[in-house]
Amino acid sequence: MILATLIAAAQLSETYLRRTALTRRTSAEVKRRLWLGSALWSVASIALYKSVFDGFGVNAAVYKAMFMLGWLPHFLIESALLSRGFAQHVFLLSMGATLSLFQHSTAATIILLTITVKSDAELILMEAAGYLIISVLFLPIGRRYFAELLPARELFDLRPTGIYIAIMPLVIISGSLIQLADGVLVHSWAERLSRIYLPVVLLFFYHYILSAANSFYALQKLRRNKQRLEEQLGGLKRYNALIRENQRQVSVMRHDLRHSYNLLYALLESGNVAKARELIITQELLLAATDIQTFCHSPMINAALTVSLRHAEEAGVKVFPQIKLPAKLETDELDLALLLSNVLAGATAENIKQAEPARELSIILRHEAEQCVLEISFDAAEPLSLDAEGLPLSLTENHGKDSLQAFMEEYEACAVFSQQDGKAHLLMSWNYTNGGGGKNKIDFLLATKLLRGIGGR
Repeated sequence: MILATLIAAAQLSETYLRRTALTRRTSAEVKRRLWLGSALWSVASIALYKSVFDGFGVNAAVYKAMFMLGWLPHFLIESALLSRGFAQHVFLLSMGATLSLFQHSTAATIILLTITVKSDAELILMEAAGYLIISVLFLPIGRRYFAELLPARELFDLRPTGIYIAIMPLVIISGSLIQLADGVLVHSWAERLSRIYLPVVLLFFYHYILSAANSFYALQKLRRNKQRLEEQLGGLKRYNALIRENQRQVSVMRHDLRHSYNLLYALLESGNVAKARELIITQELLLAATDIQTFCHSPMINAALTVSLRHAEEAGVKVFPQIKLPAKLETDELDLALLLSNVLAGATAENIKQAEPARELSIILRHEAEQCVLEISFDAAEPLSLDAEGLPLSLTENHGKDSLQAFMEEYEACAVFSQQDGKAHLLMSWNYTNGGGGKNKIDFLLATKLLRGIGGR
């Protein structure tokens, strides 16, 4: 019973370290279910291990089988209750096995150096007790180590690279594990020292490689943020220029209003109603030219759409906007305005290449539930050049320093481009709630439903 309890307690200690990395953003309810499942298995494993030892005796083969297979139920519980990818669970299991190999080999070496044992059963009991003591003493350091153990989740999402990363530690120590899996209780000093040296080197160098990688990613993030701030500053400057231009035009028109009123009064006094009506229509057109159209509650998005669509209309392109946005946007207004400005500029540039009758630009933008869908359709008779992601280069390179790609990275958006029968279509989708929960997969059924809900060309 004592030996079975020591083994179950040591396995629970290993599980605690793994979950330090897995449960940082896990709800209290999920944590409770995790530990309830592990506690139930630990109690059951004590009874199971005792019965196995009673049936097969306390020997090296049975003891090693208990240690090397007892992690499996804890691993299955974590995989079932935690939403992280399977590759991440395998990676943490591999690193946990590496640490376990080090602690087990260290305990065995210390016992053999300091204590004289009379039988294999006594040595196994002492090893299990020493292993548990070392595991508990290592918990403070191991907790900090495992808390920062996982690399970026995007690495595990890559195939097959993510699988290689997940099994890398296990592959490195597999030679030592195979040697340990035999029925021999006491190995040579060279073998024992190698099983201490290899895990230490692996854990040490991985820590510093990960630190260097995190520093590199932090630098890349700073550069992306700088680029984003520059783009936002450019958007603010354009918006400010638009407001100033409208104010200038309004100032000129106010200056001319007095003259127009005098002229209108004179026409009415002379009975020339037709000329007076023409003058009124002319003034209305001038006023409309200075107006920022209202598509939604966001002044920034209204300004971006007004300028972009007016530019398209001035170039002879028929525009068909369909915008339905809530009063409160979860997506940053400036980010979305910058995206719309640059993508519409690229679509307009492609449209201008077409013959005069075939120049149409359609934009559909709608937020619904936790998803936003953007569709832009425009005429493009010739096949467009695409980048590595399958998106047209005219929308990703020529305008705003790859603002489409920057937006997709920031909001984990998914974009799909297609071109058929002289029409090009860009469909984008992103969720409000994204923020590290993995790559966003576009929901085509929901996107189609949303687009049908507001109609479309």
